[in-house]
Amino acid sequence: GRQCGQPWYDAAAWDQFPLSSKNHADVPVRVKTAKGEQVIHFLISHPTPPIFGNAARHNVKHNRAEVAFWQDYVEAASYMVDDAGKAGGLAEGARFVIAGDLNADPQLGDGDLSAIQDLHNHVLVNQAVTNGALIPVSQGGPECLASQSKLCTRNNNRTTPERITSSSGLQLDHLIPSANLNAVASGVFWPASFEPSYHLVYDAKLGIAKGVSSDHRLVWVDFELDN
Repeated sequence: GRQCGQPWYDAAAWDQFPLSSKNHADVPVRVKTAKGEQVIHFLISHPTPPIFGNAARHNVKHNRAEVAFWQDYVEAASYMVDDAGKAGGLAEGARFVIAGDLNADPQLGDGDLSAIQDLHNHVLVNQAVTNGALIPVSQGGPECLASQSKLCTRNNNRTTPERITSSSGLQLDHLIPSANLNAVASGVFWPASFEPSYHLVYDAKLGIAKGVSSDHRLVWVDFELDN
């Protein structure tokens, strides 16, 4: 019954519409070192996929807003107020890792790429991991795309197949550390057929993806902390 130009949600619904389709969580991990305890904030979420939407492209906009939230959080945006009335996000200089299936690829896909691109390019994140020599990669991803198997047929013309993290041919899963974390190694756990542990992502009867483990792959980054 709505007319063109009218709000999709009425005022009462919009006032209670949540940003998080699942959650946004700040999990402080305390690590003991010889110089004392260090805290790394794991900022975890699983935004809605920017597909299965409507004419207003709400899922695209929702995904973008959920990803963009982390940029505001690490910048301690003043509009954020928690249940205790405390404003702002992370403290200045805090160490963090943004982690999760963000359902956003900085190069391809159905979503608004700007939010994940902005996050990868942000001055507070480790550029070696997001844009440099430590971008997580695998050999299994390119092999899967090249094989033209029934579960790896999409987005097989991308220029960086080594970066994909799902059988969709997209880089959807991310570990984005802060610039003040010393990253020394990284990767995507997607063994190729000639590598150990291939059986964890492939079975002759079940194929790959959810039949064996998942249609997404684990992304890892190693850090060296001050001793």
